[in-house]
Amino acid sequence: MPKTLYALTLLLISVAAGASSPVAGGSDLELSFPLAHQEQRFVYLDQKSHFHLLLTNKSNRPQRVWQDSNSWGYRSISFELTDASGKKWRVARKNTVFTRNIPSYHTIASGDTLVTDVYFGDLDLWDGFPLQKGQSTTVRMRAVLDVPESPESAQFGVWTGRVESTEIEATFVR
Repeated sequence: MPKTLYALTLLLISVAAGASSPVAGGSDLELSFPLAHQEQRFVYLDQKSHFHLLLTNKSNRPQRVWQDSNSWGYRSISFELTDASGKKWRVARKNTVFTRNIPSYHTIASGDTLVTDVYFGDLDLWDGFPLQKGQSTTVRMRAVLDVPESPESAQFGVWTGRVESTEIEATFVR
């Protein structure tokens, strides 16, 4: 009986939180790059080299999204890259161990945008960005936010689902 009551409680919490998962064919969140209509040029100078990623709340209510400082949000953002020859690969954060794992989240007000710095130059953090020394590589790149449902997302009313940005042309220079 306690397991059934727990499952029912989680279901009611997720419904009360506004059913944060997007419906098929749409999403309350939009993922994009600034100036996405222009070619982007990312120059690797050091570990602090970065670009911005925008997450906009298109719904009429606040949306909670996991911070990347916990296990629920740490690997939620990834990138899909395609080079000129058609080779595709995924860029993701490297695995890490959390010694303290607190379910913290950002709340994005209706119509607001959360700006995230992506430190692509931090080779200890990311695996897969094209950073060969002395080279310039142009790719098609799409950002992906993928947040699976969990007991914690239901408990805290955090958005779950998958949303992708439109593809941009990006040149990485090192």
